[in-house]
Amino acid sequence: MYSNLVRVAADGAADKLRELGNGCFIPDILCGDLDSVSASTVKFLRSSVILKIPDQDSTDFTKCLRTISNKIVENIVALGGLCGRFDHVIGCLNSLSINLEENPHLRLFLLHSESLVTLLPKGENHIHLDLELCTGKCGLAPLGFPVENVYTDGLKWNLSKSVYFDS
Repeated sequence: MYSNLVRVAADGAADKLRELGNGCFIPDILCGDLDSVSASTVKFLRSSVILKIPDQDSTDFTKCLRTISNKIVENIVALGGLCGRFDHVIGCLNSLSINLEENPHLRLFLLHSESLVTLLPKGENHIHLDLELCTGKCGLAPLGFPVENVYTDGLKWNLSKSVYFDS
């Protein structure tokens, strides 16, 4: 199941991984402008591919996504990105949009303790969930463009009439 798994850390996140995992979580790739990762972590990750991308027009997370987008067939699950500084959270949500635009075939999910976030492409979408893995909570919010005619089935409170979200 995990034979095609590629682990990528965005810049300073490598310090957090090293700290939390007692050195057990070694990314395959460390990527970003490398302005916030410690020198000791870079040295510790000598077996990882280290990609310094000095571009200041995109976030380190977006740099990571662009780096691995041609290596992953269909899914990216990013751990974190939904807590901490608000500007970082918004940056991660923006990365969802950038990824969808640049790689419409690639599904990107942000995973945090109680949340799984993704951006659906324009058009009709069908989501099927394994209810054994769900918390029973669901939220829909438009990001980036207006959404019309939202209908749901199987939720406690379905949207059964035309709903218009304007972002």
